[in-house]
Amino acid sequence: MDKQNELAILQKTAEELGPDSYCGPWLLSILPQIVADMLDGLPPAPTMYASRELSISLLVNARYEAEQIITKAKAEAAQILEHARNPLQRRRNAQGGKNYTADRTRIAAQTAPVHVLAP
Repeated sequence: MDKQNELAILQKTAEELGPDSYCGPWLLSILPQIVADMLDGLPPAPTMYASRELSISLLVNARYEAEQIITKAKAEAAQILEHARNPLQRRRNAQGGKNYTADRTRIAAQTAPVHVLAP
């Protein structure tokens, strides 16, 4: 059976049920959406229960993915902050662990001229 035959059966059924039946008005009201979905190749819309279950599943998955993204972002941020906060240590590491700045300061202090004030 092709889509056109199925749609014709649905239309006929909705009309036969009529406006005074339980499902007739509902079927007539959703028929345009069914037609659009079928022509687009989409499956029939899920029931309310299935929609609720799907929504819960999507929400749980989204929360899990959000937690993973946040955890990764925090780790990356910590690395970036550590890198930004410690440029002197990076310089020392690049120079083989020696603290040339401190050495220069100490040498300068040791060799600074001493001024003696005359009485």
